[in-house]
Amino acid sequence: ETLLENGEYKSADDLIAKIIKDQPSNSNIQSLQTISLALQSKLDDAQEKLNILLVKYPSNPDLHYAQGIVYLKRIESSDMEYRNKADVLFDKAINEFNIATEIDKNYHRAYNASGVAWLNAGEIERAKVDFERAIEIEPKYATAIDNLGTLDFLAGNYDNAEVKFIQ
Repeated sequence: ETLLENGEYKSADDLIAKIIKDQPSNSNIQSLQTISLALQSKLDDAQEKLNILLVKYPSNPDLHYAQGIVYLKRIESSDMEYRNKADVLFDKAINEFNIATEIDKNYHRAYNASGVAWLNAGEIERAKVDFERAIEIEPKYATAIDNLGTLDFLAGNYDNAEVKFIQ
């Protein structure tokens, strides 16, 4: 998870592939592989795996998180089929993040991802609530701290933003 969070996809993918080779039915590692694909915008590959894994493991919060990421990244794609469905995809992404946090109340990454979605939609206060919840769960979660810093920066609170960015 740390490798993925730090954007070290090649190292993460190599490690995931090794573990899958040794443990092909390990649903947790399959979930991480799907998250990696989603984060790298390999959306068709991620969705193909999600279509299978979500049926087999509907209570796996990582899969719902990955599905939410896929929906959000579809909005950003150049494919007009998805861009024209931005509102529907946004709602589906938020729903998937909500499912992930209902399954695991301490899923800080899903709260952060939801915050990013709300921020991109211009819903600053909703984004802030999600970022703060992520930090409440994981006080040293740098991504959410940075996102709160971005909110401070956007609001003109440059000193507060700087503290968060340095943190």
